[in-house]
Order: sequence, then structure tokens, then C-alpha cells
Amino acid sequence: AINDRSMRPRFLVAKDHFKDNHLIYRVFGVGRLCEAIKMIFIERKNHKMSVQNLEAAAKKIAHDDIDIAIYPQGTRSDGNYDRAGKRRDAGYYTTITKRDLTSPLAHLKKGTAYLVFNALRELYESKIDQNLNLVFVGIKGAGTTLPKGRFKVQTENEIEFSIGEVVTISPQVIEEVLNPQNTLEQSEANKQRFILQIHGMINDELKNVLQIHESLKQRFLTELRGQFRFDAEKIQRIQVCLEEFSHDNDSVFQILDLTYSLPLSLWNGYLSELSQVLLERPDHARMEALLEDVAKDFIHKKRKK
Repeated sequence: AINDRSMRPRFLVAKDHFKDNHLIYRVFGVGRLCEAIKMIFIERKNHKMSVQNLEAAAKKIAHDDIDIAIYPQGTRSDGNYDRAGKRRDAGYYTTITKRDLTSPLAHLKKGTAYLVFNALRELYESKIDQNLNLVFVGIKGAGTTLPKGRFKVQTENEIEFSIGEVVTISPQVIEEVLNPQNTLEQSEANKQRFILQIHGMINDELKNVLQIHESLKQRFLTELRGQFRFDAEKIQRIQVCLEEFSHDNDSVFQILDLTYSLPLSLWNGYLSELSQVLLERPDHARMEALLEDVAKDFIHKKRKK
């Protein structure tokens, strides 16, 4: 419960998918159901309208004391498979676009961070004595049950929901951002800096609740042991380098996640190259170059679908 009441969230849903799509909206009735229970439609193809949609959602959070649920990735992730062709769960870093191939946060849309900012601003300016509570939920198994682009459901499969700790933010944190003595340029710079911080926090919380890095690391080390026949000493060196390098950089895990969403024929080349780069104590430039190559292949694969 939040604020001494049970949570009954309204979801932010894509207008182009759930309302403008005749099949989804009218034939299947999903869009009409969303409309009936007062879900909030987001206009993804019109920036001005999407900003207005987020501001409306923020007002509901502040004044109606309701919960708004949002998917920070903005779309479904591509599913991946194991070497036997069996479905595995969807990726985490696989919602990137060609526009921002190697951006460290390209897999998450900024809309969630903007919603947090707008809600805090509405609470602050309306002098509402209430904090903003963020609850992070990780969903595992959905990409196995029904991968993106597929219509056949895999039965007898579990979908697991992992709920993280509640992150509570006081509206007072944006007092400096809204300082009336700031120039327009200062206010905008402070706003964007705050939103970027929130954006990074959202990513950190989601990684933690999903345990995505640990899962990718174990899959990679298993590949090195079974597929590449590396000895224990070599695997240990790679693991140490991976953990050291990834302490403040996610590019290793981005490479792994994108690789496992590529055709099987490309796996060995990229996994072998990654292991070699790690053994040679990589610098950021080499790792970013490898990430860009993998991301380009991933985007090319998506465009061919």
C-alpha cells in the first residue's frame, strides 16, 4: 500500500498502438477497455502532444492521489534464444534505435524521468504536503511466453514479478531547479540535469530489480566454459576484468544482451572478440567500438524483419 491505500494504477499506454489501431482498439477491444478504465494515452509520434500527455498524468498523480504505471523502455524488447533455438526471455538493452546506437541510456525512454519531474513540480507549486513514491517492478518471463513479433504463446511458462524497494522523493529537491532568480537558460540547464539524474536512477533501479547484469555475466561465463572450452584460469581472468571494467560502465552487458538477440551465426565472433578485449585489459574506446559494431548488426537485423 502507498499512502495508506492499496495501489490501483492507471497505465500510460501508446495511443498509436491501443487507440489508433483499429484492430487493437475496436476488434479486440483492448483499446476501448483502456479508455473505459481511464488509462492515459500517450501520443508517441507527436512530441508536443506527448509532453501535454505527461503533464496531464502528473496532475492526476498530484491532485487525484492515484498511481500511474509506465514502462520506461517505451516498447517491448526483442526476445532472444539459446543455442538450441529455445526461447529465452527478452533483452533489457534491446530497445535502442539507429539514432542513438551506443548511448548508455538509449534503451530507456526519457518520458518516465519527465513524468517524475512534472509530478514533483506539480506537488511543489501546488504546495501539496506529499512525497512522490516510485515503485520499480521487474518482469521476467514475458519474452519467453510471448516474444515480440510472435503470436504463438508458449504455455506452462512462469512470469515472475520482482518488486524493489519504494524510492521516496520529496518535492523540495527541485526547489533550486524552480528558483525564480535563475535565468531561462539556467532553469532549463538545471531541469535537464535533474531529469538526466532521474533517468540514470531509473536505470539503476531496474537493473537491480531485474538482476540483469548477473544473469548476462553467468550466461557469458557458461558460454566460455562450454562452447569455447576456456580453462578455469582464463575464465577467472576474464571474470575479474569484466567486473573491474563494468564497475562504472554498462557497455559489456549491452554487448552481451545485443549479441544474444542476434542470429546464432554471429554469436561466436562477438563473444570471442569480447573475451579477447577483456583479457587485454580494455580501454573504453575499444569497448565502445565493439558495442557500436554489435549495435549496428542488431539494428540491421531489426530493419530486415
